[in-house]
Amino acid sequence: MKSRSAATFAARSSRWVLCTLLIAAAAAASTTLQAFACGLRWASTSVNSNTLPDCFTYAEMALKDNGFQNIQKTASEVTGAKASAYAAITCFGTSPKHTAMIMVFSNSDATNLSAVNAVRTKIAGYAPL
Repeated sequence: MKSRSAATFAARSSRWVLCTLLIAAAAAASTTLQAFACGLRWASTSVNSNTLPDCFTYAEMALKDNGFQNIQKTASEVTGAKASAYAAITCFGTSPKHTAMIMVFSNSDATNLSAVNAVRTKIAGYAPL
């Protein structure tokens, strides 16, 4: 009978150890996920451009003027990075003016909001090429 009690105690102890480890792992994962939280902000604006290629040129200029680096320009988007922020801009042929869609992704909502507003203001303020 004693051996059965010892076996029962050992089984219960191992369950407690397993539960404790699972709770600790879940807590660590939760902390890790919160440490790497990130966000996205976006905005759109009308652009004073006559052609879509001009709109993409304005997007490139706006990123440069706001200190973004590693700027890449393709036929469908302009991207760049600044500190912990990554920006992507695309243009749409809308009437009467073209529209630029600005998206900024980083781990700080304040950074996202500041960057998206600064880039949007720059793009909207350029005179037609």
